[in-house]
Amino acid sequence: MKFISSEQVATQQEAIETVLQETGAEGLSNEIIDMFTSIAKTDAINKEADRIIGSASGTGNGNKCFWRADQWFVPIPTLHFDSKDIPHLIIDVQVYLVTTVNVRTRQGNYAFGMVGGIGKPETLNIPMFFLHAFLEKDLGRFAVIARDA
Repeated sequence: MKFISSEQVATQQEAIETVLQETGAEGLSNEIIDMFTSIAKTDAINKEADRIIGSASGTGNGNKCFWRADQWFVPIPTLHFDSKDIPHLIIDVQVYLVTTVNVRTRQGNYAFGMVGGIGKPETLNIPMFFLHAFLEKDLGRFAVIARDA
C-alpha cells in the first residue's frame, strides 16, 4: 500500500483517477472499469480492507485508537495473450483499495490516505475460437456443460 494525502480523494471518480495514475493505465475508460465492479464487491475483499486499514491506523498507537474510513474499490483489468496449446485471451483483474482514514487517539486526531492492490487477482481465460464465434454471433455450435464433480 502506498500512502497518499487524505485530501487527494473524496469521490469514486477521484479514486478511479488515483488508481489509474498509480497503475499507469490512464487510457482505461470508466465503462471498462464498471464491467468488472462485481469482482470488487465481495466479503473477502471488505474484510481484507478492514484488516489493512486497522493495521495502518493502529501502528504506534496500540489498541487505543478509533478510526473511520471512506473506501473505494477499483477493479483494473489487464489483457494478455497466450498461444500455448490453445490460443486464448487472458484477462487478469486486480482490485485496488483507495481509502481516506480519520484516526482519533488520546494524543489527538490525524488523517491519511492509502492506495494499493488488495486480494488476489481474478483471472478469466477465453479461448480465441470461442471469442471469435462470440463476435461473429455464431454460438450455436457451443453447448453449456457443467464441470465434472
